[in-house]
This record gives sequence, C-alpha cells and structure tokens, in this order.
Amino acid sequence: MTRLHELLAALEWAGYNVPEEWDTDFDPQAGGLLFATLWRGDGCVDVEYSPHQGVLVLRPFEDVTGDWPESYSLLEQSIEIPVALPGQQAVAAVADAAGEAGLLDAAHVHVADSAPPEAKQEFTLRRIRRIFQPAAAFR
Repeated sequence: MTRLHELLAALEWAGYNVPEEWDTDFDPQAGGLLFATLWRGDGCVDVEYSPHQGVLVLRPFEDVTGDWPESYSLLEQSIEIPVALPGQQAVAAVADAAGEAGLLDAAHVHVADSAPPEAKQEFTLRRIRRIFQPAAAFR
C-alpha cells in the first residue's frame, strides 16, 4: 500500500481523496488487483493497480449503482501507466500521465458536449452555488 500511495502522490497533492483501504480482487493469471474511486469534490476517477503486472490504470468513473447521481467522471478514456519502473521514475510517470489528462488542474471541470441541456444547466447552477453560498455565509 505504501508504494500505491507513492504512485498517487501527485493526485493526492492535487486534492483527490486517496483511500487508506482499497477493494481487492485476485486472478490466478493476472495476480492481485487493487481498485478504488478517487474523489475531488463531485468529480472522480476510478483507479486500478496491478502490482504483479506493474500497471496502474486510471479509468472514467461509472456510477453503475446510481448511488452518486451528482457525480461526474473527470476522464473520458482510460489511461494505462507502466509503473514497474524503479523508484521515482514510476511516480513521475503517473504524475506526467495525470497532468497530461488534466487531472492535476484545479479547473479541469466541464460538462461533456453530449450531456443533455438540463445537466449542463444544473452543473452551472451547482458551480455558482458552490462559489457564492460560502461567500455569502462568510459575509
């Protein structure tokens, strides 16, 4: 788990909630798999780590259970990152891939072009409320 936290340090620094405990799965051919959803506000990314294969995959979030109707994925496509590299090279590879995908950018939030107009309007209103409600409460 320590290695996984090292690999995700850039995402944690960018404000993602990196969990202490991860879900696990095991395949006799592929070995162990650790997976979780990283959240930053309502935006999220699914992460899968296969230590035996030396691969970390950042995937678009899918709310298959419908438990998070206000959430949205910060990725549109999966990113597979080889992390079998020694030491800090693997950490740098994850940071580079996350940066190229815009995951380290605090302003990387937009509604997909294919979203219905109601979703675009609701997203805009939520963003406004998120900014102005705390400001009004502070005043």
